[in-house]
Amino acid sequence: MGHGFLNVWVRHRNCVVFTEYPTNINIWNCYNKPLPECTVEISYDQGKTWEHQRRSYNIPTKSGHILIKVPPGCYIVEGYCRDLGKKCDPTIVVVGCGTTACVNLIIAPYESVVMALTALRVNALRADVKIPLEPIVKAMEVVPEEERLLLSPDVGYCIYHTIDDDSQKIIIEHFKLLTGEAFNPKKAEEYRSEMTR
Repeated sequence: MGHGFLNVWVRHRNCVVFTEYPTNINIWNCYNKPLPECTVEISYDQGKTWEHQRRSYNIPTKSGHILIKVPPGCYIVEGYCRDLGKKCDPTIVVVGCGTTACVNLIIAPYESVVMALTALRVNALRADVKIPLEPIVKAMEVVPEEERLLLSPDVGYCIYHTIDDDSQKIIIEHFKLLTGEAFNPKKAEEYRSEMTR
């Protein structure tokens, strides 16, 4: 059976490759299901060397880029940055036998100060350094509602799953203030499942 290639790039809206944080790629079939095991090979050096990838999801990029060998077909490709809780919009790609499809995924912007604080906090937690949530919540409370820069709900759930139980209570209590949406336990659980798969 022949193969096609997905040349995947994760980019900012200004086309610059997104390299500030690690990113991952998911590849689904057009029924939104993972590909059969061991049907995907990946390369970080433009095809000079290949390695088998057991799963078609949660595939790490290297500096926002990866070349993926797949059977010819129609795929849904999406990317995300777990550290920031940001996703790229899914893209449908059709690739033929022996052809290369260039896939440019645009990461959602994260320019707000609140997003920067969130990224710092997640990285600090990974280094086992405690940064309290209270100043972030207080900053959100004092900014007028019409000027408030909200976190995406995904970031809210990312924070929720990377903090201790006491801080989780604060997140639940202030989730709407931080994200503009009420806390949804079902979405929180779905996000946790996605983070760990």
